[in-house]
Amino acid sequence: MSKYHKKISFNNSTLLLCFMLTTPLYAADVSSWEEIKTNKNDPLINMLADIVVEGSAMPISFNLAEPQTFDGNGHSITGASGYSLTLNNTADVTMQNLGSYSDGTAASNTFSFKNLDGDTIYKTIDKSVNSFPAYLLTRYKNDVGLSVDNSVFANNGGRIITAAAARLTINVTNSIFYNNISTVSVAPISGNGTSLVNIQNSIFYNNANTNNNGGVIDGFGTTSIKDSYFINNSARFGGVLNQISGIITIEGSKFEGNTSTKDGGAISLDGNINMLEYVKDSEFINNRNGGSYYDGGAISTAGGYIKTVENVIFDGNVSISGGGGIWGGMNNKHKAKDPVLFKNVTFKNNEAGQGGGENKGENENSQGKGEGESQSDENGDSEGEGDQSSDGENKITGQAAQHSFETAALWEEDEEICYG
Repeated sequence: MSKYHKKISFNNSTLLLCFMLTTPLYAADVSSWEEIKTNKNDPLINMLADIVVEGSAMPISFNLAEPQTFDGNGHSITGASGYSLTLNNTADVTMQNLGSYSDGTAASNTFSFKNLDGDTIYKTIDKSVNSFPAYLLTRYKNDVGLSVDNSVFANNGGRIITAAAARLTINVTNSIFYNNISTVSVAPISGNGTSLVNIQNSIFYNNANTNNNGGVIDGFGTTSIKDSYFINNSARFGGVLNQISGIITIEGSKFEGNTSTKDGGAISLDGNINMLEYVKDSEFINNRNGGSYYDGGAISTAGGYIKTVENVIFDGNVSISGGGGIWGGMNNKHKAKDPVLFKNVTFKNNEAGQGGGENKGENENSQGKGEGESQSDENGDSEGEGDQSSDGENKITGQAAQHSFETAALWEEDEEICYG
């Protein structure tokens, strides 16, 4: 925010007025990579045209000591080897309107998916930040932020947003990440230390980390996901998110068709000091993990701990080993924690070698054939016990039926008995 002073005279008296402006007084208009480099330390940079990076040059390093905004105005940036933007600013940076997208139709779209209401959504990518082979936005300096809003990143390789300092805030809102295939052993969005990553109202479709963990996010610190869609992403651990440490919160989001070759088709808690604090009002549909000794078709908490799952559907998730819906293995650091609270959770059509629904704790009422749909009601009563069947069928080889529970008391034991 800039401060602007103006003197006004009234009858030989002078009044000094101070205005706080939300936008800088000066803007640099750019139409090429070289012009970005020339004007890199202006508080507002406006793209006037699509930019195609050509030739060979060093990455651009920004070093402004006041807040900076880079506005793409809907234009595209087509990258090349060796090009990236390094953000050494000691104040917040906003990257906005990079590329553009629109609503498509059934006959003409870049991709489509069903939202939480069951409606088919068609999206068309018109322009994007694309063709960067390795690193794109690298954020340095502690205790500052990087906000990315209303932008499109498509067909890049490697890290798109990287927290290179331990105490950062990264906000991604109203954006699309499409078909970004990382081959440099890092996720498209990579946290660090105690960094905070906020994802809101965004779509991540067909992204992959082919050599490492987190098809979209490799999380440290706190990862918050709200009102977002993750479709057909893949990695080794965590087809969408691999959390090393810290806390995860998820609300109003959908995870569909994501895959991992190891733990967690959608989400993997990979470290010993992390917690999935809550998942609310969300769906996990047709996610899958692979490998004979790896677990969690949708979610694996083998290295962490889940606290609350509320108003969530797990449908059609598959694990080769344990927990088609959730694998809830507990490490020694979390055995003294409060048990998991399940409220209004549905498991159906999940498949696993050791428990179609979730795998965690011990419950004397959960024995059965592993068939049918399981859902807890508002009173905490659990349906689908014993030999009960319904339209769904959980194809499991484990010993217990599939259930969801409202009361946490059912999860106090440490033994890992599978439920369908």
